[in-house]
Parts: sequence; structure tokens; C-alpha cells
Amino acid sequence: MSKTPNYSEAEVTRLVDLYDTHGNSKPAITLITETMNAEFPKAEGQERNERMILGKLINTMREDENGELVSVYVKRDVVAKVAKDLGPTKKELLTKLEGVVGNGFDATPLSGATKVGIESVIEAFEAVA
Repeated sequence: MSKTPNYSEAEVTRLVDLYDTHGNSKPAITLITETMNAEFPKAEGQERNERMILGKLINTMREDENGELVSVYVKRDVVAKVAKDLGPTKKELLTKLEGVVGNGFDATPLSGATKVGIESVIEAFEAVA
């Protein structure tokens, strides 16, 4: 007894065509999923979701330019996050405040204050000094 395939040849061909046309961005995969469900309707509750579509694209093979079999799906490029320069740390600001105020001032109780608040106190003390 053979298993009935989940995708016909026509469905696989259309899926690969849609993928080649739209790419692999998140909105593109959503569009491909909606298109496949509209063009090849399944029984209610049996509609394909994005994970199913991605799984089929990953497991569908085609030949590359060297004649080797490779997956149709190409993993999305992950954009590395660039570290933001957030200025001095709160600890650095509190140390600076202790230096500006002088007289053995302990800024530890102000550790719950925001950086903006600490900076404004520093500016006020520097303006007075």
C-alpha cells in the first residue's frame, strides 16, 4: 500500500515557481502560503501553513549549475545587529557625579535613577561650580 503524496507534481512546480518569483522573505513566504492555499484548496482544517511550505521547499531538490542536487530553499541572510553607542554607563555617570559633588558624596542611593536624570544632576552641579 503506497502513501498518497501531500503535493502533486503541479503543486510542487507552482510552489517552486512562486518561491523563485517572490524569494524567501517572511512576507514572501506568507504570500506563497496564501497563494498555494487559494490555488490548491484542501479540506477545512487541512490548509497548509508557512512551516509546511518551508518544509516542502527545504525537502524539494533541484540541480545547481554544477549538476549537484541542492535544496530549493536558500536560508535567509541574517542581519547582524550593530552595537549602539549608548554613551557612558550608569555606573560611570554615578562615579562622575560623586567627583563633581565632592565632599565624600555617595551616589549609590541614586542607582535607581535614569541616566538622563543623573546627567541632569551632573549638569546642575557643574553649572553651580
